[in-house]
Amino acid sequence: MATKRAIIYSRVSTDDQRSNFSIPTQIAECVKYCQNNGYTLVGNLYVDKQSGLDVEKNDNSIPAYVDDYSSREMNRPGLDAALTYLEDYGFDVVVVHAIDRLARDPYIRQTLEKEFYRRGAKVEFALGNYDDSPEGEVRKDMDATFAKWENAKRVERCNRGKRGKAEKGLYVGGRTPYGYILDAKGMGGLSIHPEQAEVVRFIYALYGEQNYSMHGVRVELEKRGIPSYTGKPNWHLSAIQNILTNTAYKGFVHYNKSICRSNSDRKMREKREWIKIDVTPLVDLQLFNLVQMRIKDHREALRRKPTHFHMLSSMIRCAECGKPYSANFQNDRPKHHRKAYRSYRHRRSEGHCMDKEVTAVRLEERVWDAVKGMLLDTDVLRQAYHQAQQLDVENRSRSRTLLDGYYRSAGKLEQQLNNLTRAYTDPDIQMTKSEYLAQRILIERDLTEIRVKIEEIESIPAAVPTQSQFEDLESFAQKVRERIDNVDWVPTPESKRQVLELLHTKVILSKDGFGKVTGWFGETSGFSYTRRLHSAHPARQNAQNPG
Repeated sequence: MATKRAIIYSRVSTDDQRSNFSIPTQIAECVKYCQNNGYTLVGNLYVDKQSGLDVEKNDNSIPAYVDDYSSREMNRPGLDAALTYLEDYGFDVVVVHAIDRLARDPYIRQTLEKEFYRRGAKVEFALGNYDDSPEGEVRKDMDATFAKWENAKRVERCNRGKRGKAEKGLYVGGRTPYGYILDAKGMGGLSIHPEQAEVVRFIYALYGEQNYSMHGVRVELEKRGIPSYTGKPNWHLSAIQNILTNTAYKGFVHYNKSICRSNSDRKMREKREWIKIDVTPLVDLQLFNLVQMRIKDHREALRRKPTHFHMLSSMIRCAECGKPYSANFQNDRPKHHRKAYRSYRHRRSEGHCMDKEVTAVRLEERVWDAVKGMLLDTDVLRQAYHQAQQLDVENRSRSRTLLDGYYRSAGKLEQQLNNLTRAYTDPDIQMTKSEYLAQRILIERDLTEIRVKIEEIESIPAAVPTQSQFEDLESFAQKVRERIDNVDWVPTPESKRQVLELLHTKVILSKDGFGKVTGWFGETSGFSYTRRLHSAHPARQNAQNPG
């Protein structure tokens, strides 16, 4: 009788569990099972006998197919590799340590067993001793069902413990944010990691105050040799984006925001179910909100990044609908005229309020003249800064008054919820479930609306630069004045754009042909940016307006 060829399949639920002793012990039991049954081990993937990690074939390795995927997933890399090996080379038996290592759900377990059987292999378990009979199949289903129930209870206990921990204000959520470490007492709170915290503040300063792009931030971090979270010299843009959007750096995180149905299916919970956990902030709230504003502006305005350079790209807004003008370049015209046909466009087809095209050269000249006039006058620049500061203080005072009122209302509603719950659970009051739910829905609806208003007010960015930003602006303005005094200096469009970005410039265009420039310097007087209104139709432009 020919010896049967067998492979070993082993599984843990997460990547973190690959480093514990589960895989080596599973494989050891499977090897013993194969030896007792006289099976020959085959396979083209190998793991280390002691660590259970993937390795190349060597004297201390053993053929095995390993996954770090949830048992709910049917498509797993290790299983797929085993099926491919079965198709290419063939084997007789798949040896699995226990039934829950293949799948806890009876349906998934049966489906996988049938898939191997259809291709000529049988699944056997080192633990369980299931025979080939109806009774053996029933025992498999019962064991799988029990494993599924036990896992559900384990998850429920784990989630209950995490929720209780979060309600006490302790951090729950896996890996700590960059810039923090778990406190030394081991209770679950977060302490500041001094070196990483400085890196976080540096990233926010580059992006929010110095107008670096995320790519520019990455280049600067790598140039300075600052290691990433994992200690590697290279930074991923996603890591920088996560730092720039993580609310931990302004003082809080949320637990219980979403429910995970599978590795790829995550559903957000209602906000009333979120649990807020206070964290020591690393950056000023004003700077954090400014960064969020910049990220939002970039997402809205740079969805279609122009191929050709436009000095005012992403800076122009419509006074009527508030939506951005997009940069446009017509390359089907004579080469010596092309510069005149750079333009900025509004399109009804893209949800804008009208079809309109503005010649880029004329508009850019008007905007630069307005900004240059402001930069040449130091008193105007400083006066605008102080006026913006005063206006920001007044706006924040009004916002604080509103916030105080909203916080008081939210507190009253939360107390009403507590009183309602006590009334419902009091046997003397005898409130029905339908009455309780009806009142609770109304209170939670009002509470959600107030919390949304609180979040909107708290997320409003400051309309004025920080002191360090203004000092940079004054220094830059001085350099611009020195260059302007030099008759030989002709600024490039790129250098002009740097000035506009530093000023956080926005250009507002009205449909009657007039515009204004706004920014941290306040607002310039209006200017005319076109001699006449004209259609955005390219063919008509060729015939009527060649320059």
